[in-house]
Amino acid sequence: MTPEHQPPTGTPATDTHDPLFGPPPGCPAGALGPGGLHRLYGAGAEDLDDLYERLREQYGPVAPVLLHDDVPMWVVLGHAENL
Repeated sequence: MTPEHQPPTGTPATDTHDPLFGPPPGCPAGALGPGGLHRLYGAGAEDLDDLYERLREQYGPVAPVLLHDDVPMWVVLGHAENL
């Protein structure tokens, strides 16, 4: 049996600023979520035009992304694919 992680005294286990839970707020690494997927909100998504261009370069006209609360979805970036 593996022991559960015990947070430091006085720190709640849900503290999102704990380095065990990811990068601190404002860090560019916060734009990527589980699986390295891009988030469509928060850090890294301030300029959606730039983000969509990067997604097109990386994935083509349909790209996997994360919505708020890291809900996975596919974003359709191509006109023909939207039709």
